[in-house]
Amino acid sequence: MRPSRTVAFATTLVAVAALALALALALSASRAAAQSDVRAFRTPDRITLDGRFNEPDWARADSITDFRQRDPDEGALASERTVVRLLATPDGLAVGWWCSDREPDRIVRSQLRRDASLNADDNVAFVVDGLHDRRSGFYFRANANGANANGARSDAEHLTFESGNEDWDGVWDVRAQVTGTGYQVGMLIPWGTLRYAQSDSVFGMNFRRFIPRKNEQVLNRGWKRTEGFRFLEREALVSGFTQLPARPKVELRPYAHGGPDGQS
Repeated sequence: MRPSRTVAFATTLVAVAALALALALALSASRAAAQSDVRAFRTPDRITLDGRFNEPDWARADSITDFRQRDPDEGALASERTVVRLLATPDGLAVGWWCSDREPDRIVRSQLRRDASLNADDNVAFVVDGLHDRRSGFYFRANANGANANGARSDAEHLTFESGNEDWDGVWDVRAQVTGTGYQVGMLIPWGTLRYAQSDSVFGMNFRRFIPRKNEQVLNRGWKRTEGFRFLEREALVSGFTQLPARPKVELRPYAHGGPDGQS
C-alpha cells in the first residue's frame, strides 16, 4: 500500500530539515575553525609518551609561542622561550611543551608525587574547555620530574574565575626530561577524561609556565593581573578536533566510605 501524499510530503520535509541542520552544524564548525587561533594536528598514529617528541607529527602542528608575563612585569615578553604544540591522537589529546632555559641547572623540580603543590617548582599548566562555552574546563599541571608514571602532576576541575575543584582526579599521563637547553614535557589526556560536543571541532584553551627563581608567570592568554589562568573569557581557540570518539552517556566511579567502626 503506497503512503499518502501527505505522509510522503511530511517525510520529505523531515529529511530536508535534517539535511539543513547537518549543513548548519558543519558550517558553524567550519566558521569556528576559521576563526581559531591555532590548529591541533589530527593524526591516525599513536605517540610514545617520553618527552622527546621524536614523531614527525609534532612538526606538523601549529606552534603556540606568544607568552607574556603576568608577573613580575605585566605584559612584557617572557624572558625564556616556550613552545606548545597539540596533537589529536587516537588515544587522546597530546600536549608537547618545549621550555627553553638559559640556566637549565637552576630548574627547580623538588616534587615527585601526584597532586603535590607545584608552586615552588618550575612547572607548566594548561586548561582545556572542550565544550567551548568559556564556563567549564579542566586544568593539568606538571613539573620537570615526570620521567615515569609517578612523576609530579596535579589536576583540577574549573568551577569559577577564582576557584577550581582540586579534589577532581582525571585519568591522564605525563613524561618530562631536562635537557641542556631547558626541559620538555609531554602530556596525554584520554578523550574519555574530557567533555566536548560532537558538533564542535574547536576547544578553548590557555597555557601557563612558571619560573620560580624569577618569580615569573607567563601565559598565552589572560596575562593581565585582573584576568589570569582561570579567566576563560580570554581563552585561545584551538581547531582540529574532528571525528572524536563519542562521549559515554553514563560515567561510573567507584566510591567507598569508611566509618568509625571500620565498616564501609
